[in-house]
Amino acid sequence: MDIVTSPRRSPLLFGIALVLTALGFAGVLRGEREGWGGFIYSPQRVVEWVEPGSAAADAGLRQGDSILTVDGRLATDLPMQSRWAQTRPGQTHRLELVREGERLTVDVTYRPRGPNGFALGALAVFLAFLWSGLWVRLSVGTAAARALCRAGLAAGVAAAATPNVGGLWNGILSHTQLTAIALVFLFTLQFVVLFPVPKRVSTSRPAITAVLVPLALVVLFEVTELLVHPRLYRSTGNVAGIVTLAYVALTVAALVHSLGTAERGTIWRSGLGWALLGVGLAIVAIVVPMVGLAVQVPGTVLAELLIVALPVALALAVRKARPAP
Repeated sequence: MDIVTSPRRSPLLFGIALVLTALGFAGVLRGEREGWGGFIYSPQRVVEWVEPGSAAADAGLRQGDSILTVDGRLATDLPMQSRWAQTRPGQTHRLELVREGERLTVDVTYRPRGPNGFALGALAVFLAFLWSGLWVRLSVGTAAARALCRAGLAAGVAAAATPNVGGLWNGILSHTQLTAIALVFLFTLQFVVLFPVPKRVSTSRPAITAVLVPLALVVLFEVTELLVHPRLYRSTGNVAGIVTLAYVALTVAALVHSLGTAERGTIWRSGLGWALLGVGLAIVAIVVPMVGLAVQVPGTVLAELLIVALPVALALAVRKARPAP
């Protein structure tokens, strides 16, 4: 039995949410105590970003450097930089690299990471989905509420996988997180298809199959990638991210369909207004940091926290449209 469909399972749902929340906070705190070099390189082993004032910057590492070896081991034989075994503060990695045709060696001595804004922001978004979904499920018994609760539970699993931020990125925990994020948006898509009233496509077997097959492929890819670790990722990139974007696009399309078929004057009464507001703020949260990065406007990355408004707005939409007692 689906634990989301039975009101008798409310204590169990609440307990699961508490455990997932605790694991998420524990992961972030753990990451703050680990070493941080302050650089990221691509699957092709080219440095894409160096944090100003970081250990990597002080060691002389630059964006565009091609890494050849790490502690004497060929970089082609290593996983991604962030897949190394957890690096403690004070530990040093020697990198041999190529810069403009010249071979160089730099020693990066890792420092304590400290507060990780990215991890805290991601945790806030995941927990907003988790607790918004749980709240609306325990107060409204509609199919849309159950779908939102499923999205919340998937987000809770992603939150519990946040220990990867501290040095296990793209390891087992991160693969779990990427799959969970895809599930979050799959269930969000299901929510929009069911809300405020079920659409005809919700009972179409071909449509359901077409939506579920990409998720099955994501799971297969993540498992296979762990087995070949990391050769497949170097040639394909983040497949889960592509599938997630497809779910997001379908969610927006389903919401637009709902708005287009709604009777005049019923948008706010049906809860669609809240849903539209949440999606709009989420789009702003994605676009503003991208534009800010392009034009080098500091602080715009904080706009990503607006994604928190999405699950809250969807929960309010369900509450607005709940059946009369």
